[in-house]
Amino acid sequence: MSRTDKTKPLIIKLWHGDLARQACHHHGAGSACDLPTSLKEDLASIHERCTWEFRWTGIRSCCCGICRAQTGYRSLLRGIRAADKARLAIRTKAWLAGDETAYDDIAPTLHYRR
Repeated sequence: MSRTDKTKPLIIKLWHGDLARQACHHHGAGSACDLPTSLKEDLASIHERCTWEFRWTGIRSCCCGICRAQTGYRSLLRGIRAADKARLAIRTKAWLAGDETAYDDIAPTLHYRR
């Protein structure tokens, strides 16, 4: 992978100051703050209470086509959705004509969440 600023992991961007961050405190009764003070400490330990989190300032942190709103990627998604819509319309007509297995082999093309 290329070592450019846009491919840095989010935690590195937060510690290097490329992105704004804010402390998120989750203190229990009588517990001390365990907010990490360095990148090394943050990477070495698993924090269950206090952490550093990304603070939205209008700067996009992801380099993917969805976040960057690239025209080509948006038109590709539009084409996929149109093809899925046409495929479902054909299957709906078959189902209305009495084919009970019309929708059995359809799987969504786009998987945003797993």
